[in-house]
Order: sequence, then structure tokens, then C-alpha cells
Amino acid sequence: MKSIIIVLLFLLAVECFASEFSCPTKQVKTKQSIVQQSSGWKVFQDPNDIHILKSVDFYDGTPKKMIQLAPDNADSGQDPVWSFDQKHEIWQVCRYTNTKVSLTKKLSPGLKSCAVKYSKSVSPQIDSIDCK
Repeated sequence: MKSIIIVLLFLLAVECFASEFSCPTKQVKTKQSIVQQSSGWKVFQDPNDIHILKSVDFYDGTPKKMIQLAPDNADSGQDPVWSFDQKHEIWQVCRYTNTKVSLTKKLSPGLKSCAVKYSKSVSPQIDSIDCK
């Protein structure tokens, strides 16, 4: 019985640690509106307001500063891997299809790297985000 509890606690700890880096949801719902109406045109609102997670990016400092980090293996055609200078503040940005809405979060200090694994069969789909 003790060994089962220990295994369950370990699995819960691993899941909690992994969830820090995974995007909070595989899809988001948004509401968009037109700012300026064009004469003679009517606004059509696409009823599909669900946007699927498409990519993850990392920034040196808040994304408002626009210092996006390139993956170490940017031109390799492989799943992206980033290495971080531990002196910098790293922010993660989760991007979704057909919207300008992104979700962002400052990551814990001391991270050395993050790797994003994309599905080979479904595009776009992120299978995992592994940060160490």
C-alpha cells in the first residue's frame, strides 16, 4: 500500500512540474469585433470562434519588449529546442490559430532549456513541452 501511495505522489509531482510549461489549454475561444465599419459592407462573424494551439515561443523578458528567442536548431527541420542564459528572464508564449490572442507566462528562474515536440500526424498540434 505504501509503495502505491509513493508512486502516485511521484506521478502527481511529475505532472505538476510538467504542467508549469505546457500551455494552459489546447484551444481558446475569442470574441473579435471590427473597429471601423466600411461603407456598403456588412460584418460577417464566423461562428467558429475556437482557436487551436499552434506554437510555443520563448522571449528574453516580457514579450512586449519583442525579443523573441530563436531555437538552437532553427534550420534543422527538427522539433525546436531552446537553450537559455540563466541570467535572463524567460517568458513563454502560447500561440493559437487564426487569432492575435496569445497566452504568456514568466517561467521560473534557472531554466537551462526547453524542447517542444510537435505531432507528426496532426498539424498543428503540440505533443509536449519539456523544460529543464
